[in-house]
Amino acid sequence: MVKLWGTVCVLAGCVLPAVQTVRQEKAKIRQLGALADSLERIRRQLTMNAPAMEELLCCAADSEEQAVRQFYTSFQLDDLAEQSFSMLWEKAMEKSGLLLEPEERTLFSGAGQVLGRYDRDEQCRQLENTAKELRRCQQQHQDGLQTRQRLWYTLSASAGLLGALILY
Repeated sequence: MVKLWGTVCVLAGCVLPAVQTVRQEKAKIRQLGALADSLERIRRQLTMNAPAMEELLCCAADSEEQAVRQFYTSFQLDDLAEQSFSMLWEKAMEKSGLLLEPEERTLFSGAGQVLGRYDRDEQCRQLENTAKELRRCQQQHQDGLQTRQRLWYTLSASAGLLGALILY
């Protein structure tokens, strides 16, 4: 009986990191979708009228994803006199804990560099392009997730079983 529980523990110890990795990948996929949605909301608001930046950020913060909501609510617009909006955007990206890879981070940073600096049409165009690119990245992660998920689970279960065989 002790050997059985030892085998279960070794197997679980090998499989749990794969489970955590899959959960993190799924969270990244959800965040990319939520970020694209938030940029679409900002674009729609800009198209209908020209609201203040606080109102735009408040509208974009209406997300179910905690990291995305935290990103938009962490802005300190009072510091706008001392720093550019793009710098505040970058700081908010660092604070919020978004799970972005370097390419995605660069894409999302581009939206912060355009907001409030150019005319409404240019801002809307950039927001639309960024949202499309984030959706493309989301789809790439989604397409590869099933294959990687099977691989991670197979390798971790095999390692656990091999470890259990060696130990017993």
